Amino acid sequence: MKNTLFGKWLIGQVLALLVLAPHIKTYTSENTRYSIHWRTSDAFVLIICVLLLGTTLFALYRLAQLLKNNWAKPLINIGFILTLGLSLIAMVSSNTFSNLGPWNHTITTTLFILTFAAILLIMAGKGAKIAGTARTLCLIVSPVLPMLFFQLFTYPEFASELEEYPAPRTSTFKPAAFKPEQQRSGYLFVFDEWSYERTFNNKQLRDDFPNLARLISQADVYHNAHSPHRSTVQSLPRLLFQTGDFCVHANGNMSFRNATGEVTPINKCNNLFKPMNAAGMETFLAGWALPYRTMFGEELDYCYTASLGFLHENGLSFYERIRRNLEEGILITARLVPKPSCLQWRIEQMKSDSPILYAARRTAALHQTVSRIISRTGNVFGVFHYSIPHTPFIYDRNGYNPELPVKFPITDYSTSRTKENRIIRYAGNLRYLDTIIGDLTTKMMDAGTFDNSLIILTSDHSWRTDPDYPENPTWERLTHVPLIIKYPGQQVGKNIDSPISTSELEPLLVNTLVKPASSADSVVASR
Repeated sequence: MKNTLFGKWLIGQVLALLVLAPHIKTYTSENTRYSIHWRTSDAFVLIICVLLLGTTLFALYRLAQLLKNNWAKPLINIGFILTLGLSLIAMVSSNTFSNLGPWNHTITTTLFILTFAAILLIMAGKGAKIAGTARTLCLIVSPVLPMLFFQLFTYPEFASELEEYPAPRTSTFKPAAFKPEQQRSGYLFVFDEWSYERTFNNKQLRDDFPNLARLISQADVYHNAHSPHRSTVQSLPRLLFQTGDFCVHANGNMSFRNATGEVTPINKCNNLFKPMNAAGMETFLAGWALPYRTMFGEELDYCYTASLGFLHENGLSFYERIRRNLEEGILITARLVPKPSCLQWRIEQMKSDSPILYAARRTAALHQTVSRIISRTGNVFGVFHYSIPHTPFIYDRNGYNPELPVKFPITDYSTSRTKENRIIRYAGNLRYLDTIIGDLTTKMMDAGTFDNSLIILTSDHSWRTDPDYPENPTWERLTHVPLIIKYPGQQVGKNIDSPISTSELEPLLVNTLVKPASSADSVVASR
């Protein structure tokens, strides 16, 4: 079978699968499927990528065979062994199958030696048998292909996250729980990877944040606030469900596991939207990365969530999704193979600008949606998860700046120049965050909702790759986040040093928004 056309085509498919394996493993992991809102069409995209790359490799092999030159066969064998060896090295480096721990370096080195030894033997005219054996092994493992393809179709889909605004109401009406003079809204803004230490210094707001300065002049600033976790996939669910339990997402289902091991599905857990719905408030959620509609279902009157990755951007043609996945899959493998830093830098420069452009479009679309929501009058409760100041570092005071270089040498974080550049560029993202805060508060003032609104600004975690952090930063530093709260009617700011977790905000929200106006007013008056 190895010498038949079908056998040679099948070997090409196995080789393509090995090349794309690190990308497929990452793309289909539980966390990634959860963050990109996996759809069945994604399975088709990945399968077509493997088939296209495999068929291309087979076509190149046939073309070299048809040349019938003396150098054609050795060249074919060298290309095959090199592709096979480097793909296996990339798979080991990325722990595609399992975490090899201390064996990782040893296995990688061994594969390097075997690969280049085989190439030297082929060049010396003695390696044809080695290449033949490798092809036979590819045929032996070829049944993995249909098994993988079948597995891709077993993954559950997530609910559609991009909805037209305004979305159809989930019920014909909500009870009028508030008198007109009691109407107030609540907005919780979560800015991803917002660092307290880069925003404040000795409890004083750093320079160049004029809009934030105006807001905190009439708001409470908590200087010892912490997020419930250092990663978004844990911190955001814990904040929204107001719990410290571990968030479990398995096969499309989400739940929380407490310290004793007891697991509770999310539809049986309390969350920030339940008391607001019970009080008759309109509920909105706009954000990115997490499958919020799947998490909250009909508890949200409106939900808008942008996918985490540019490979899953809304509105992409099927062809473009295939092209991006192929390009990204090949570059991931190229980046994973150990190489001199100068060559690694070159590969980084080959990366497409698509992720950068997508990040800019994602932020702009989200901000436009949030701006429309906060301009509504009535009893509104909204949670808004922005992707800034998280990487990529592509913003300045006025927003996306295409002139800013974004491709840092990823293997060179430790140099003083790279550290300085990253700090400067993160500060650029922070300045754009300040601009967004100014725009949001202006729109609320124009709509007449600012004074009577509860406004909370915080983050899901700190800047985890802050160059000034030690090699193993403490949990406290990774979770130390800004927490700024402006109550309805509040005019004077206040600094608060007592510790607080963002998973402990529900009593504040309920007392301010849900209880009768007299109770809510007493919250502010007592301060």
